[in-house]
Amino acid sequence: MRVDNYLSLSHPIHLHFHNQSNASYHNLHSHEGIEFLYIHKGTGQVVIEQHLYEVSPGTLFVFRPFELHHVAMEGSDTHPYVRSVFNFRPTVIEQYIGTFPALQSFFLNIWNGKSEDRVLTDLPKCEVNAFFEIHKQRFTATESKEEIHEYALFIIAFLHYIRFYWEQQNVTQTKGVRGDYSPVEQIVQWIYDNYKEDFSLKMLASLVHLSPNHVSSLFHKTTGSTISEYLIARRLQQACQLLITSTRSIQQVGEEVGLSNCSYFCKVFRKNIGMSPRQFRKSNGYADD
Repeated sequence: MRVDNYLSLSHPIHLHFHNQSNASYHNLHSHEGIEFLYIHKGTGQVVIEQHLYEVSPGTLFVFRPFELHHVAMEGSDTHPYVRSVFNFRPTVIEQYIGTFPALQSFFLNIWNGKSEDRVLTDLPKCEVNAFFEIHKQRFTATESKEEIHEYALFIIAFLHYIRFYWEQQNVTQTKGVRGDYSPVEQIVQWIYDNYKEDFSLKMLASLVHLSPNHVSSLFHKTTGSTISEYLIARRLQQACQLLITSTRSIQQVGEEVGLSNCSYFCKVFRKNIGMSPRQFRKSNGYADD
């Protein structure tokens, strides 16, 4: 399984159209920007915080900054997984969207609103494909110095496009308090809320009223990762955020995320992120301790 606990955006906007995987795909990660994930082909599951969603073509997922999410998709030569992925720094789009108040309000809710809405289902696939193709053709004729502006305009146009469907979905769906969380969702919720605590499989099994072996098997089958991997990813997600949004020392950051042994924290961080916490902080333009 691929685990990318933090994806830093070297460029403010990344657009990837129709990426294809002919094998099973498991990706657990978070990132500094907003991500739009549109599914062209494939089936699987996506976990966002404590929510588990079934995936089908025509579905759009929205991942907020620093939001840990797990994409587990089936793929083969005959039934590939095809998606379009757009990552961008929300502050860049904010500079362009101010003259459209209604669209700006919609964008701000996607960015940091309290709504739990993350998924837009049943988008018209042919219409979306045509929309993407029109813009891709424009990009081929764009000079490099104008590229960022064209990309930003595409994101704004896409926001304008999905806003109508998002509002229609909210009108037709019955909103209510959900009380039927699955065992896997309950475990993910515990990890999100208690990532600083010591991990106990027996305790988690008791929480969802299942045996430890059943819990481990069910979690891995559903998400493609182990509970320990998910806990580490959650801790490192929080660590990355603290490293670039606070002045805490490396030692303090490790303690904050439940890895109080600084040497072990640095070892785990380097293994999963590919660099030390200090290098990560510097690479993101923040002063060292």
